[in-house]
This record gives sequence, C-alpha cells and structure tokens, in this order.
Amino acid sequence: MILDLAHASEQTWRDVLAEGVPFSVTHAGCRALCDHPRNLADWQLEAVAQRGGVVGMMAIPWTVHQTAPTFSRWLEHFDHAVAVVGIAHVGLGADIIDQATPTECDPVLAPDPETVACRKARLALEGFARPEDYPALVCALRERGYDGGRLDAILGGNWLRLLRTAFAA
Repeated sequence: MILDLAHASEQTWRDVLAEGVPFSVTHAGCRALCDHPRNLADWQLEAVAQRGGVVGMMAIPWTVHQTAPTFSRWLEHFDHAVAVVGIAHVGLGADIIDQATPTECDPVLAPDPETVACRKARLALEGFARPEDYPALVCALRERGYDGGRLDAILGGNWLRLLRTAFAA
C-alpha cells in the first residue's frame, strides 16, 4: 500500500508524520507559488522527500496561479519542487479533468453540453487539458533543462521506482 496525502488536511499530515510511515502526494502544486489549500508548503514537500515519496505536479488552474494560470506557470511548480526536494521526488500528477463527463454523473449539475463545456474550461489548464497535450509538456520540460535521466524521472521514473519499492515481493 502507498499512502496518498493529496487531499489530506494539515492535521492528517501531522498525524501521518507522527506515525513515521512512507507516503506520497499524487497531485498537488507548490504553495510558495500559489497559496491554495490543495498546494503543499515547502515543509510538506520536504516531508514527502524525507519519506522517499513523490509529489505529482497538478495542472488544475486554481492550483497553478490565482489570477493567470498558464502552462508556463505550471512549469514553475516543477522547477520549485525540484529546487526544494530534488529531481528524485517530483513527477506528473496532472489530474486531467477534461476527460470527465459530468452529464453521466449528475444530470442536475450539468444539464446541457454548454454547461459541461463551461465547467471543463474552468478545470482545464490552457495548453494542457487532455492526454494528447503530453508531448507539449515533454518539449517544455526539455526547454527548461530537464533532459536524459532527469526528464525520465519526472515523466514516470520516480513513480515507477516508488511502486517497485512499495510492491516488491
């Protein structure tokens, strides 16, 4: 089992830290760049790294920037996390919501295609809204100096290492 603190309160964080168990955060941003409760403070990023975990960088607009959530600002979250905890503890955790179809889940909340499109637009980061946008992310990370093993680590290597360690026979 891998404990995920993606939606955990600060009290839950304190409780988990007191237990000394390993954990990760599948999707979050950096609170130093965008002060949102879903984002992690530097002490939380450091705690993940100290436990050998990985933090997946989330691409939801309100966790990227409060007034101007851009693809470039999302990349700044990768840079900040790597600066705080090192490349071995940062990965993808985009939380792509564009694929969701709210009308299938709750016709009252999304009664027509226009409402669905409007809600998806608010949930999607421009330039990174669906799986087809991953090649643009790879190019952008390369342009920021992530290459070779560093790029592989972010794109999946760190998560694979964590999973192999956690589920070793």
